[in-house]
Amino acid sequence: MTKSELHEKRKFRRFPLSKKDAVYCVVVKARSADRTIALSTVDFGQSGFQFAIIPTMKSDFSKGEKLFLKAITGTRNLTFAKPIELSIRWQHHDIKRDIVNIGCEICTIASESERQFIDFVKSEVKFKGIRVGDQIRERRNYSHLIQDNDQRSLSGEKESMRIVSILGSPFEDGNTAKILVWVEKELESVGHHVERFGLYSKDVNGCLGCLQCKENQSEPGCVQIDDVSNIINSMLNCDLVIYASPVYYTGFSSQMKAFIDRCHCLFRGSCSDPNHTSFIEGQRHALIVTAADPFVDCSDQIQKTFDKMLDCYKACSAGEFFVCNCKDHDAIDEEIRLQAKKFFEHLFDEMKTPYAVFIPG
Repeated sequence: MTKSELHEKRKFRRFPLSKKDAVYCVVVKARSADRTIALSTVDFGQSGFQFAIIPTMKSDFSKGEKLFLKAITGTRNLTFAKPIELSIRWQHHDIKRDIVNIGCEICTIASESERQFIDFVKSEVKFKGIRVGDQIRERRNYSHLIQDNDQRSLSGEKESMRIVSILGSPFEDGNTAKILVWVEKELESVGHHVERFGLYSKDVNGCLGCLQCKENQSEPGCVQIDDVSNIINSMLNCDLVIYASPVYYTGFSSQMKAFIDRCHCLFRGSCSDPNHTSFIEGQRHALIVTAADPFVDCSDQIQKTFDKMLDCYKACSAGEFFVCNCKDHDAIDEEIRLQAKKFFEHLFDEMKTPYAVFIPG
């Protein structure tokens, strides 16, 4: 095989051509703390890893499961003093090559491990041709921005963040809006700027499926002229996006669904291809959902849709807050307000991906 042929194979896939060509990550599954597994690395970058496994192992790696990366073996060997915590975000069966690709998001990484990892990735890119979607850069640390007003005054900290909240309820002052306001006020109380878009008062047309937005590789856009353009522009320039929606017939409200469809313009390529690009890669997204019935009966589809959105956007989950069994406005009481405050406190926590479900009663 010539060098050019080898390059072409590497260009479209990283399933190892041979043991000598492979890079392996040694991981421990959370469910079996003593057993180490060597996973073939297809791709890796600042936000996570993509591994290749044989189809018979598919059931052994479930979505949401935790893995702990202990070492990487490639041109050189790297052992981490503190394992890197990973979370499995997706699986994709490549039927043509009969392999299963699994995508993992980095949840926790120590500073020293991060430095070693970045150096290793750069080395492997140079010597083995492993492709990294974007230039490796330092992961943003938002945790220092969550502090109370007294701490900000004493430290003189003036840095603030831009947050976009999108209310998908058809009601300006319904249950969903009430909870969103609580979270927004907490954010503003520590100096962050929140820009609210209430879809109930916006002109949001449904997606036409024309795919003309995909023709422009340099920026997102749409042939339709409505309020979506302004919302998209604000999303491009913010640090956190919060989606808030009631559950309608097991899914998002029609207002929110129409907006999500229009966000198809925010990425290029197929979401099943880990090398697709996104204009908001690495951005943090959070979800607030209210439902009149128990979570298991009505809200699981919204969570699946949100997970798929994160995959398409190459974004990170800042948390998911589900408030169920709230059939009327009075059901949103002080106890839920306290839970909303706890939810806010984790929105910028880089050490984990917070997940919250609160069911009154």
